[in-house]
Amino acid sequence: MNLERVSWIMERLTSNRRFYVLLYVLGFLVLLPYASRGYSWPEMWSVIKEVVVYNAFIYRLVDIAWLSALIHVLALALIAAVAIWERGLLGLLTPSPSSSA
Repeated sequence: MNLERVSWIMERLTSNRRFYVLLYVLGFLVLLPYASRGYSWPEMWSVIKEVVVYNAFIYRLVDIAWLSALIHVLALALIAAVAIWERGLLGLLTPSPSSSA
């Protein structure tokens, strides 16, 4: 097989949405979840539901909301400082109309 044919095949596969759906389904059905002990099929679905619905990482982000607010305030302060500094720097670099002879 030459490189052009392989490239064409990969382009053809990845341009089809069904390919990504198939990969997603295979990820849940074929690859079993890794755990320290084995789970039966009925237990596996309850474990997945428990992790995704009740113990999602997004629920823990509420505990660190103050850190997010602090980072946003610092980012806004940085943007304001750059805007003020650039305006002041440009004001110093541009000649005033009265100084031209």
